[in-house]
This record gives sequence, C-alpha cells and structure tokens, in this order.
Amino acid sequence: GGTAKGNILDNIKTITTFFRKANPNVKFCFLVHHRFSEKTLTPENRLVMENLKTLEDMGITVVDWGSLVYDVYSGKTAVPGSRMTYDRHSFVISQSASDGHHQNMLAGYITALMTWCAITGDSAVGQEYRFTGNPKVNSAS
Repeated sequence: GGTAKGNILDNIKTITTFFRKANPNVKFCFLVHHRFSEKTLTPENRLVMENLKTLEDMGITVVDWGSLVYDVYSGKTAVPGSRMTYDRHSFVISQSASDGHHQNMLAGYITALMTWCAITGDSAVGQEYRFTGNPKVNSAS
C-alpha cells in the first residue's frame, strides 16, 4: 500500500536506519543514473529524483555520475585532451549486447571514482584507467 513516493523513500529510510544501528558511521551514496538526464525514468525513479534533497537531508551523498557521462555523450561538454569521439555507447552497454542502459567498464570506473571521491574527499587525479577497456580515453597515445 501507499504511494510510490512513500514506498521508495520509506524503504530507503528503513535500510539506512538498519545499517546505522549496526554502524553509526556508515556512509550511504545514491548513484544518479544517466537515464535521469535522458528523462527516461520509471515513476519510482522520477519521484526519487524529485526528492534528492530529502535523500541528502537523510545523510545520503548524491553521486551524479549519470549527468557527467550524459553531458559528454550528448556533446554538452568535452573531455580535455581526449582524441576520442564519444557517443552513448562509449559509456553504456549497447542495446544489442544487453538492455541498453547498464554501465560499461568505463562508466563503472567513473562511478567508482566519483563515489570514492565523495566519500573520502580525496582527488582521483592520477588514478589508473587502462582496465576500463579503452586506454586511449584521456591519453596522448
């Protein structure tokens, strides 16, 4: 019962409360998917996006990896020094290979770095990236 908004936010609150009882210092992150920028959302996801401030008020760090990759593949921003041309499938598994919206290794790596930076406050400059499947990303070679 209840509304989708109530259900999903209540579920998030239940989960965070459970883990905070075990460890009051536990950190939570909400990872914003690229589909939020594409505006291809389920009703539940739309409600979460409308309530990101509520999540932040609950002590959850919002990590918006989706806007970063969307801005690159939509042409809103450029990757400094890159010799690549990016499209959606530079970051997302292609429709023919899967369901067309899950991250590939590069987007997964970007998400991991952004999450690590959000939690630690450290910079990701200089981190290894060759394993992402394409070493030419941000490379002079």
